Amino acid sequence: MLEAEARALNPGFLKRMEHGLPFVRVKLAMSLDGRTAMASGESQWITGPAARSAVQRLRARSSVVLTSAQSVLADNARMTVRADELGLTPTAPPWRWPAHRCACSSTGACACR
Repeated sequence: MLEAEARALNPGFLKRMEHGLPFVRVKLAMSLDGRTAMASGESQWITGPAARSAVQRLRARSSVVLTSAQSVLADNARMTVRADELGLTPTAPPWRWPAHRCACSSTGACACR
């Protein structure tokens, strides 16, 4: 009777149970010229307050936030949910996972950049 509403409440669980795959959201911000930073490498906010608020709401519903280690270092990224700024009830924060570029062999030896 309320199947659509019920399914909207837990897309991650349903994706895992029905397809054996994780539910993944991808967030990417870029300017109209397709860039994510200035030519100098300096990063600036290129989205407005409404978009940043939407990202925080998505982050609040996520289990993990994955970004590159380079982004964390360059932007001093907090990778947290700012519940107080959104008027949300604070919940357990998502895991924060800065990823490194690594190649691993079948023997378990890894080389990272």
